[in-house]
Amino acid sequence: MESNAPTIIRASGDLYRTAIALNNVAVSLLLAGNHGAALKAMTDSLQLLKLVFSRASDSHSQAMAHRRYQEALSFYSRDMGNHPSTSTTTWGCEVTAIDEDDYVAMKAAGNRPQGYFPIRIRGIPQEDEPSSSVEATRQFGITLFNHGLVQLVLAQSRAAETQPERLLNGALKSLQMSQQAYSRILLQREEKADDDMSYGHDVPSLLLFTLTLNASTNVFMAQNTPHRIQEVQEAVSAVRQQIKIEEEEATDVHRTTSLFTKHMAPAA
Repeated sequence: MESNAPTIIRASGDLYRTAIALNNVAVSLLLAGNHGAALKAMTDSLQLLKLVFSRASDSHSQAMAHRRYQEALSFYSRDMGNHPSTSTTTWGCEVTAIDEDDYVAMKAAGNRPQGYFPIRIRGIPQEDEPSSSVEATRQFGITLFNHGLVQLVLAQSRAAETQPERLLNGALKSLQMSQQAYSRILLQREEKADDDMSYGHDVPSLLLFTLTLNASTNVFMAQNTPHRIQEVQEAVSAVRQQIKIEEEEATDVHRTTSLFTKHMAPAA
């Protein structure tokens, strides 16, 4: 994703907002148990995001976006009605939706590797309020993560069929692309940390990274590749340790800033 993402999003606002909305509808469809419709909606969301960031948005793509969103809504209305759910169990697996800005829930989800936690995106940009480059990259990573998660659930729901491998491979590809998106954010933060200490802390992206690694573990379990499982579990441990370090450092920075502000405040 390019550094001028805010400009691209501003120019393709309707397309971008529709893509994010499709992501959220897909999460609801997954919770409703309509895995096929969820996968289609999530795939459509990714296709729209790719149009936005390739600057290929035009009147035709806007019309396509509206049509696909209406199709997804029709499934949503049929399956969810007026009783949206945040959690369900499918094929013995817990599926619980969490919000991208609910870091407490996200951290708890990261400590439960056997569960599936699709993410709703709450930061849908307004027409005159473009996302930052970091936020846009993070939301793209979330959509990729959800796309992989839906394929994983769908593959396991078809466990009795002879060829779930295609879905598992697709899930792994999306999850790896999601990890790459978060890695870009973290690398940018690290590069800027030399000039501004606050840039070095990005616990949300690390939490999202943990969720993608956990989902990858579930893919490898379904594929019965224990050596890959161990590799990912070691990566999860490393990321969790980094989260702990960054949380402690962020607390220290906050304390130092508070003391400095108090010391520099003018006398009453």
